[in-house]
Amino acid sequence: MELALPDKLFSSTEVCGILGVSLRTLYRYIESGDMDSIQTPTGRHRFVKRHIEEFLSKGKKVAVPAEKSSKAPVAEEPVSNVQKAEEMEEKKEEVLEQGQEEEQEMKEEQSAGLSLAEEEKEEELGKEELVEEVFEIYYKADDLDVRGLAKKIKEVAERQGLKYAFTGLGGLSLHYPIKPFSNLEVYIERDLLDLWIRELALVEASKLTANLKVKFNAQALLSAESLGGLMVVSREVLAEDLRGEGYDELSEELKSRV
Repeated sequence: MELALPDKLFSSTEVCGILGVSLRTLYRYIESGDMDSIQTPTGRHRFVKRHIEEFLSKGKKVAVPAEKSSKAPVAEEPVSNVQKAEEMEEKKEEVLEQGQEEEQEMKEEQSAGLSLAEEEKEEELGKEELVEEVFEIYYKADDLDVRGLAKKIKEVAERQGLKYAFTGLGGLSLHYPIKPFSNLEVYIERDLLDLWIRELALVEASKLTANLKVKFNAQALLSAESLGGLMVVSREVLAEDLRGEGYDELSEELKSRV
């Protein structure tokens, strides 16, 4: 008989299940030398794959459930107290091992649940960081000066229901008059960039040749306010953007005028 057995230590109960015999019968096989085993320091028997295969190779017949018969049952051979004690210990050990396995499985499930929760939390934090991070691209809008470009942006936003907010020198000029400037900076929704490019007929350009810098930051759009009929970022965001562009004096002046 060939069995596909794993390479592991089998308990007496497991071997009984494989052979289809009772613990008492298994102990008789051990005592008679028909079944080899490894005895632990506590006196319990353990088996490896080789022990089971060698036992089966001897042609020993394993117990098969008998059909019901009217004949009186044959009494089993008496079992020693040592065997009874070992049998009880085996059963206790099986219960203990099962409990430990269930406890370990529960811990692993809880650990997996915590790991999943941590991954989801990190993913959410990553999304928040992505929202807070500022991206910017330079474009050229031909045949439009700063005033005409600002007007066009407003028209497109109102017609398409889009969000926008001016910042930089253009945003500052909505608070009070400043020296002339040649380009605009505007925040828009990143996933609608293609629509803006199409509506404004924008062409990507270098920093030196561009007249529009497009930026992406959801928080800047949320805190925007209306000034002179145009949307502009909050004073805090505007001051920070001016400082980022090297206009430290203008940034401080804006703060002082609050």
